[in-house]
Amino acid sequence: MSVVCRLCHTLQCMNKQLSKQEAAEFLEVAPKTLERAVKSGQLAATYVKTKHGQTPIFEQTELERFQAARNAPVYSPVTTPSALEKTVPPSVRGIYRQLANKPTYADEPTFADQLAEVFRQGKQTIGLTDKLTISLNDAASLSGLSKTFLKKAISNKTLKTFPGQRGAKHIRRSDLDKFIENL
Repeated sequence: MSVVCRLCHTLQCMNKQLSKQEAAEFLEVAPKTLERAVKSGQLAATYVKTKHGQTPIFEQTELERFQAARNAPVYSPVTTPSALEKTVPPSVRGIYRQLANKPTYADEPTFADQLAEVFRQGKQTIGLTDKLTISLNDAASLSGLSKTFLKKAISNKTLKTFPGQRGAKHIRRSDLDKFIENL
């Protein structure tokens, strides 16, 4: 078996194949980390049949490549204004275009900062009493009735609902008002 020097992290023999434990020591990671890397395809291993089943064997060059990839800095791509424009709601596209085409200087806020401010200012919140449809939790807090009571009314079909996002039940505000009047 190969022996890994704990000081310089190099192999002390010509054999360039390492067991899982030796590879873990070489990379200074836990053996479970190696298993995850192999499973996700980040690290290649050769499996050899032994009396204990199949044992992974790691090549030194593959371990060095994996280590370099782990230590490499991660760069995120710069998003251009034209790519972002597709995600901007139509109500703020005009402002968006003005900000995107305006030159900025070092002491001015960046394009992203300016756009974030536009969204913060343009975001309108609708109060619970002004919503046309509400969730079961909102109906309970608005009406003062318990969720259990409202669920029973829904199952008895005295309170109408319609499906919302991800299967949640939504109640029209007008239906809730009629239900409360008939109590």
